[in-house]
Formats: sequence, structure tokens, C-alpha cells
Amino acid sequence: MKPTFLDKQVESKSRLNLLFSVPVITVAESYNLNDEEKDFLTNHEELLHTTGGTSYTKDCYILDHKTQYSFKKYIMKHVRDFAYNILKMNQNIEIYMTNSWVNYNDQYTTHVRHNHSNSLISGVFYIDGSNFFHTRFYRKENLLNWDFNYTENNIFNTDEINVESEKNHMILFPSTCYHAAPTNVNEERRISLSFNTWIRGNIGSDESLVQSIKYINE
Repeated sequence: MKPTFLDKQVESKSRLNLLFSVPVITVAESYNLNDEEKDFLTNHEELLHTTGGTSYTKDCYILDHKTQYSFKKYIMKHVRDFAYNILKMNQNIEIYMTNSWVNYNDQYTTHVRHNHSNSLISGVFYIDGSNFFHTRFYRKENLLNWDFNYTENNIFNTDEINVESEKNHMILFPSTCYHAAPTNVNEERRISLSFNTWIRGNIGSDESLVQSIKYINE
């Protein structure tokens, strides 16, 4: 196997410091919607987005319906795992779902670059469409402001990364991340569910008002 850039760094005893990583989770556990759940999610009044051609449900609290109890429970289990085990939020802070809606992409439509305001953790679950799904994530700020004709793209120089998933699976990410759904080139309609979350409880502390930033390795 050809050694990678990271391998070469290790061999030379130099240390490559990867700073401020952004966690984007492709959830391994799938959820198979039953007929009642799927029929409810895919048969709703639609509104057309002003750009890209995406349409979405007029109901933006679609998982609050009683038929979606088990599905919502599956989602929130993984949201809490993300919040408490990945981000290491204090479990005294409750995280809950605020709104949820279904997106529809017909052939040659796209969901343009955006992020989710007034939310902490967001996610997308792939309901129907082709067997291959991915969400495109964008670097918030360019590391370098010029194009140096890179010999290859890697995590250090690229401005966008595609995160792959599958039908009946979910991706979770911080709501501040800019992302998009690439153009649906298939005849089959692509259907996905999106949601936002927020918190209840006290955040911060008296110490944080006067204390300098504490480094992780202190």
C-alpha cells in the first residue's frame, strides 16, 4: 500500500496537528419505516422552494404526529449520543427536536447550499430514491484563498466534502455546517427528512464569566 501523507509525517517524527475537527456522523443503525409511517411522511401538502427546485412539506413538525413516535425515538437516541458522547455536553442539559419536515427532489432539482439557524444539531434521513445518497458539506472559511493547482484534493485543501449514506440511514451534523443536496440525476424522486434540535436547561457557569479559555490538555 502506498504510504499516505499522514504516514510520512509519522515516519519523519513530525507531528501533524489536526485542529478543531467538525464531527459529521453517518449513523450505522438503519431504520425501516413501516407502511403507515412512510405513507404519512410522503403524502403531504408541498411548498416549492424558491431556488433549486426542492419542495418540502407545509407541515414543519411532521414527526410530532403520533404515527411517527418510534421513528422520532430512533432519531433522538442518536442525537443524544452525538450530543453527550461526541460533543461531551453535560447531560443535565436536555436536547429536544424543534421542527422536522420532508424534502422532495424531482429529477434535475437540487437543494442549494445552506445551514440551519436557531438549531444545535441537525440531521437528514434518506427515505426514498436511488440506492446512493450523499450530502455535500462546505468548509466554512477557506484555509487558503488561492487555487494552487493542487496535484490532488485532500482534507487540507478541499473546500467541499461529500458524505455518503444509504436509504433508511441518517447523517447528523452541527447545524452551523453549510451543506447541500446535489442535483438528482435519476428519474426516481429523492425523498429525505430533515430536522433541527435545541436545548433546555442552564448553560455556562459562574466560572465561565471570569475564567480564561482552558485548554483540553491542562
